[in-house]
Amino acid sequence: MSAGSRLAFAAWKLYRTSPLARTFLDPMIRRSAESGLARHEEFVRDAEPSERWGRGTRDEKRLQAFLRHLGARETPPVAFAETVEGPTLEELHASGHEITRRVHGEPPLAALRARVDGARVTLDARVLSPAFLTSPWGSVVLDAFDLALGRKDWRDPLPPLVSARIDDVSGERGLGWVRPFEELGLRPSIGTLHDRWLAGPSVKALVEASKRGCSVSPHAFDMDRFIWFDAHAARPFAAEQMNRHREKIERDCRETGLVLGKTLNAHFDVIGETALDTAKALGFEYVLGEHEIGQDWRSPPRARDPLGTPLYCYDRAGPLVAFQAEGAIASSASPRSRYDWLRNFVAVDRRTNLPVKEGLDRKGAVRQGVTQLLSALHAGFPAYLLAHEVQLDALGPETIGELLADVLREVKERVPEVRVAPFDELPAACARRLAR
Repeated sequence: MSAGSRLAFAAWKLYRTSPLARTFLDPMIRRSAESGLARHEEFVRDAEPSERWGRGTRDEKRLQAFLRHLGARETPPVAFAETVEGPTLEELHASGHEITRRVHGEPPLAALRARVDGARVTLDARVLSPAFLTSPWGSVVLDAFDLALGRKDWRDPLPPLVSARIDDVSGERGLGWVRPFEELGLRPSIGTLHDRWLAGPSVKALVEASKRGCSVSPHAFDMDRFIWFDAHAARPFAAEQMNRHREKIERDCRETGLVLGKTLNAHFDVIGETALDTAKALGFEYVLGEHEIGQDWRSPPRARDPLGTPLYCYDRAGPLVAFQAEGAIASSASPRSRYDWLRNFVAVDRRTNLPVKEGLDRKGAVRQGVTQLLSALHAGFPAYLLAHEVQLDALGPETIGELLADVLREVKERVPEVRVAPFDELPAACARRLAR
């Protein structure tokens, strides 16, 4: 695994720095992303919860885990069957049926059928797959439950919070993009390229943002220099190395006045076992990412609580609480990926490898943002937009503000109770649920 990781990072660096190399590497990166997406889609489609969350057959476990996750006080009288005689969900949606009114885009599993006779509902059991629940069509299951019971007060779900996560932040072109997020109440998680930020022009601006409640986390020292996991060697850093990382970050915070947030946001979502005590000592209480502690970013997906998918989950991770509500990082270059809000919707200058504002697919970006948020909210998770600084720099504050407003407006039409929040409130809600 170490040799494979080193080769992957060498190719990545070459891709970032050489226009000629990008010509040859682009098809390989696209194929790798499609392969990563297919791998995660297959895993999530067949995933089932652990026995801590459900028992019995796979469908029974899935239903029990979902109801527990929703804080259900009773079991809605909805039936689930392998074969259902009735219209497809797409046909129900076309007819305007109430259990499909809040869906968005195309269904993740096509041609699933339902039988609805007044308040009596039978659904294809595949709607209980995490692939369906954690999608913009997941509302079908919740709305079928509400229809069967005739009310919504049967559950005590996690709050429908929305925020944002911004990665690979250096501030080298300023931090003007922070403003539109803050103006809408989205004080984001900001994952910094720590040493590049320190050497750049935005030290004061980030310190001020951290004091206003943005959740700042050292993401990596630089694009190829990791803090929380030795990704080049596919293993945790030695404890002594982690102590040196902690001492440096503490010193830099003292000297600049930077206030760290409560949520650890790590490069490639990889955190080693040796990083946990360091993170806790720095004041972190939560950790983001699809990978288990100690899991390398190139390894196959693993089941995680509560639903069995690593992409929408929360659980204890040593002294921290882990949280994730996003697409798979391995799929980020695929046009179908849910991982990144803007990457696949802003054209790139082939010479510089930088996105250009004129290449924005505005409709696609709004659609992707709505998809990101509804995939979490419809499954009962707090939600966030994930973006990278390079696209935000290219678009500028005004365009970002317009896109955010459009995304939030469409989401609110489907989830009226949605509430914008500082990022740290999202994993804090999950931590409270686990403490019950």
